[in-house]
Amino acid sequence: MKVNLLLSILILSLFHEISFASFRSITWKGTYYQGIPNKNNISNEYCKNHTPGTFFHSVNNVLAHGIKTDKGIRLDHATFHEEKRHGLYFISGDLIAHGRTENINWDDHIYYYLYKLTENGLTQGVWRTKECKGLYAGVVVNKN
Repeated sequence: MKVNLLLSILILSLFHEISFASFRSITWKGTYYQGIPNKNNISNEYCKNHTPGTFFHSVNNVLAHGIKTDKGIRLDHATFHEEKRHGLYFISGDLIAHGRTENINWDDHIYYYLYKLTENGLTQGVWRTKECKGLYAGVVVNKN
């Protein structure tokens, strides 16, 4: 009985890892947008300059190598956590954004909180830094 239980757990774990690995190789179009101040002393212009923009990615690639957005902002040191509860997918994590505005280099620590209804469905949510907050949307563009 114990052997059957252990074998079942091993098979389920392996299936989950294969499924998750497949999910992580899908190409997504992600967009961080509509950045607005998260503090009174921060301007809309500041948040506009620090809103990452759009990028095409697989989760594995971003986790391993980082990515550059259409606004020239580099995203790296990413973490990714996904949990399925009651048929809904909840994703959270953080990353570091590296940019340059008016010849000044900056680094922002971004935290994101996302959700989707299906494994490969439209992903939506919010992001924040100490200074700004905004929206996120992601869609599948290619299933490898």
